[in-house]
Amino acid sequence: MDKKNDYKARAFRLLIFSAFTIKTTKNSIHSRLSDKKINISHPALIVLHYIKHGPNTIKRISELMLISAPTLVPVIDLLEKKQLLKRTKNEKDRRENILELTKKGKSLVRTIPMIDESGAIVKSLTKLGQKKSKEFLKLYYEFINNLEDNSENSKKMQAYIKNLENDVN
Repeated sequence: MDKKNDYKARAFRLLIFSAFTIKTTKNSIHSRLSDKKINISHPALIVLHYIKHGPNTIKRISELMLISAPTLVPVIDLLEKKQLLKRTKNEKDRRENILELTKKGKSLVRTIPMIDESGAIVKSLTKLGQKKSKEFLKLYYEFINNLEDNSENSKKMQAYIKNLENDVN
């Protein structure tokens, strides 16, 4: 096989592996929500976890999740309806909404961690060990940084990775 086809085959495997990893993570979150009889989606749980460290905005959370703000609004509406978060207007900029967890939201976030210690991803990283798991993340970060995608999402992810690099090194 020539080099070009070899890289295409690797790219295809990477797509399959990435899809499998995402599906595994989503299934784990869904399973934990179902076990606790909590009727919210995994994106809703992600939103709550982004807000747990303090007030945040729809714009900022949508940037972190790499989705558009209008796509996130129905999730925010549902979380507000379920009294898991409250939305208030920013006093300095009335166009912006500030999102904060309610007591009920804080309780839910404590009950359902984003990363389950007994989940498949943590188990797999544990089996790799400290050295290999750090090297894996370092290579993955490098891979992401090498993507020649000039989209806003790519730029945001690369900036996010730069902030995380200290955790890996």
